[in-house]
Amino acid sequence: MTPQEYFNYLVERDATELKTIHNQVGQKLLFVEHPEYGDEHPVAVMFPSAEVAFDTTFYDTGDFYLNSEYLPILVNDQLLYAFEHLD
Repeated sequence: MTPQEYFNYLVERDATELKTIHNQVGQKLLFVEHPEYGDEHPVAVMFPSAEVAFDTTFYDTGDFYLNSEYLPILVNDQLLYAFEHLD
């Protein structure tokens, strides 16, 4: 499934929103629970402005806070974490 298809899948299934925050480059992040697998699946991050979504490697949102080095960043249609992008 492409990131665009995954975004649409999550929207169509009304995925449960867990947290909303902006990352260090100003992108709005929507963290949601997988609609079928719930907390047995990594948290998904949606980038509403780009209409793409990805699975994170995290099972909760505890590490996603203002200026966290673990906040996802969308770069050239790829998911990176702040520590990978902001050196």
